[in-house]
Amino acid sequence: MMVAGRRLNDDLVDSEVTRQTTNDRFISCLMTMYYVIYRHYRVVSLTFALVTVHRCLNGRAPPYLSDYCVPAAGVDTRQHLRSANRQLLAVPRYRLNTYGRRAFSVAGSTVWNSLPDFIGNPTISADSFRHLLKTYLFARY
Repeated sequence: MMVAGRRLNDDLVDSEVTRQTTNDRFISCLMTMYYVIYRHYRVVSLTFALVTVHRCLNGRAPPYLSDYCVPAAGVDTRQHLRSANRQLLAVPRYRLNTYGRRAFSVAGSTVWNSLPDFIGNPTISADSFRHLLKTYLFARY
């Protein structure tokens, strides 16, 4: 009897220690929802920027955006680098850390250069590019 009573008492103490209150479960649920929403927002924003860069490289974007997507092979000082063969974009320098790195010319080129070679090929069709891009981004983020 004593053993059974002791075990029952230990189970009650353990359940009180590990029991989550309704507030804790609610906060846990909110944190999970926040993560899912943030992840989806991140993928959508990266997809939009990369599809715009892909359009610029294929000549289907407005000229004011296409001027910002300069291939590294087109820059005189970078023609002999390995990046010229990989179809990477030249990332311009910026002065302000607060705004400069968020500019399309910097952010678009940086994200494009971080893509694997099979996705970052500007010769593939727009539909294939979107499909490969979303598959890659959802697997990564």
